[in-house]
Amino acid sequence: MMVLTYMLVLTCIYGVRSECPFGWVIGNRSCYLFHQVKLSLTVASHYCRSLEGHLARVESQQEQNLIHEVLNHLPGDYWLE
Repeated sequence: MMVLTYMLVLTCIYGVRSECPFGWVIGNRSCYLFHQVKLSLTVASHYCRSLEGHLARVESQQEQNLIHEVLNHLPGDYWLE
């Protein structure tokens, strides 16, 4: 069985807080971590949950623009939910 591995992108929702942990990107009242480690989809999802987050879900055009802008400057493929 072949397991695909990709880079992962995850997001943690921090409500109305205006600060994100070091190394994370803030946008749309969410914090995004663009983490360049190759993981399977299952492991990436578990990793995100271990950080109290989840794989990114694009729910607005503004969020799509933010993720696209960051990923345009990074190599590799990324998991999104």
